[in-house]
Amino acid sequence: MRTSTRLTTMAAAVAVSALALTACGSDSNDGGDHPKGAAHTNSASAKAGSNLTTMGKTTPNIGPGSTNELGVRCVQIAVNVWATNSGQSSEEPLEVDSKYGQQTYTWVKKFQKAKHLSVDGIVGPRTGDQIYGVLSANPGTARACYPAIPVTRDM
Repeated sequence: MRTSTRLTTMAAAVAVSALALTACGSDSNDGGDHPKGAAHTNSASAKAGSNLTTMGKTTPNIGPGSTNELGVRCVQIAVNVWATNSGQSSEEPLEVDSKYGQQTYTWVKKFQKAKHLSVDGIVGPRTGDQIYGVLSANPGTARACYPAIPVTRDM
């Protein structure tokens, strides 16, 4: 299946998931999600679920133990699109199951490294901005995912 068809199919799944799931908080942290070379702290704010209000919304970080199922689903979709489009993988490497398991953690770290972000496996606002950028190729998916991923920018 072509990437654009997969993204369109996934947009429908995300939209349905967005309706089924309650909105969890909103935009979160900067902890551990720094540009390469920036200071990294191991404070509580760097953990999944930490919050930082940005652009008027507060979304928890997404990482191991995250209860933000829609956010995890959106991250998995974006990583799959990025991995196949960039040649990192010939097939979608992640099962889109809304669970932040070891494979998701590993592939988020690969994504962060490729995007020159701090590699910690946690999706905070800077990684979230890059995730949102990948999802923006499909406006329906981007709109459905925006409330569920931490970002520093408006839709």
